[in-house]
Amino acid sequence: MEKKQKNKFACDEYIQKLASVKENSGLNEAIVIGKISIARIPVAIGVMDVGYDGEQGYKSYRKTNE
Repeated sequence: MEKKQKNKFACDEYIQKLASVKENSGLNEAIVIGKISIARIPVAIGVMDVGYDGEQGYKSYRKTNE
Protein backbone atom coordinates (compact mmCIF):
# COMPACT_ATOMS: atom_id res chain seq x y z
CA MET A 1 0.00 0.00 0.00
CA GLU A 2 1.35 3.37 -1.01
CA LYS A 3 1.37 6.01 1.70
CA LYS A 4 0.24 9.44 0.53
CA GLN A 5 2.21 12.42 1.74
CA LYS A 6 0.19 15.35 3.00
CA ASN A 7 1.22 18.67 1.51
CA LYS A 8 1.10 21.17 4.39
CA PHE A 9 0.71 24.00 1.88
CA ALA A 10 -2.24 22.46 -0.01
CA CYS A 11 -4.94 24.68 1.43
CA ASP A 12 -7.23 27.05 -0.43
CA GLU A 13 -5.75 30.15 1.20
CA TYR A 14 -2.19 29.24 0.16
CA ILE A 15 -3.23 28.28 -3.37
CA GLN A 16 -5.06 31.61 -3.82
CA LYS A 17 -2.09 33.56 -2.43
CA LEU A 18 0.30 31.73 -4.75
CA ALA A 19 -1.89 32.51 -7.78
CA SER A 20 -1.98 36.18 -6.75
CA VAL A 21 1.79 36.36 -6.24
CA LYS A 22 2.42 34.78 -9.66
CA GLU A 23 0.05 37.24 -11.32
CA ASN A 24 1.45 40.31 -9.54
CA SER A 25 5.11 39.43 -10.03
CA GLY A 26 4.88 37.99 -13.54
CA LEU A 27 7.07 35.12 -12.35
CA ASN A 28 6.28 31.40 -12.04
CA GLU A 29 8.90 30.67 -9.38
CA ALA A 30 10.79 32.63 -6.73
CA ILE A 31 14.07 30.85 -7.43
CA VAL A 32 15.79 29.56 -10.54
CA ILE A 33 18.50 26.92 -10.21
CA GLY A 34 20.94 25.48 -12.68
CA LYS A 35 24.34 24.02 -13.40
CA ILE A 36 27.09 25.90 -15.19
CA SER A 37 30.83 25.66 -15.73
CA ILE A 38 33.32 28.34 -14.78
CA ALA A 39 36.78 27.71 -16.19
CA ARG A 40 35.66 24.07 -16.74
CA ILE A 41 34.74 23.71 -13.06
CA PRO A 42 31.15 22.54 -12.56
CA VAL A 43 29.12 24.96 -10.44
CA ALA A 44 25.56 24.85 -9.13
CA ILE A 45 23.81 28.20 -8.98
CA GLY A 46 20.55 29.48 -7.54
CA VAL A 47 19.12 32.94 -7.98
CA MET A 48 16.14 34.20 -5.98
CA ASP A 49 14.00 37.13 -7.02
CA VAL A 50 12.65 38.78 -3.87
CA GLY A 51 10.09 40.53 -6.04
CA TYR A 52 8.24 37.21 -6.25
CA ASP A 53 6.73 37.58 -2.80
CA GLY A 54 9.07 40.09 -1.24
CA GLU A 55 9.86 40.14 2.44
CA GLN A 56 6.59 38.42 3.37
CA GLY A 57 7.66 35.30 1.45
CA TYR A 58 10.97 35.25 3.29
CA LYS A 59 9.26 35.59 6.67
CA SER A 60 6.87 32.74 5.78
CA TYR A 61 9.79 30.57 4.71
CA ARG A 62 11.70 31.23 7.93
CA LYS A 63 8.64 30.56 10.09
CA THR A 64 7.96 27.25 8.28
CA ASN A 65 11.57 26.05 8.52
CA GLU A 66 12.43 26.95 12.11
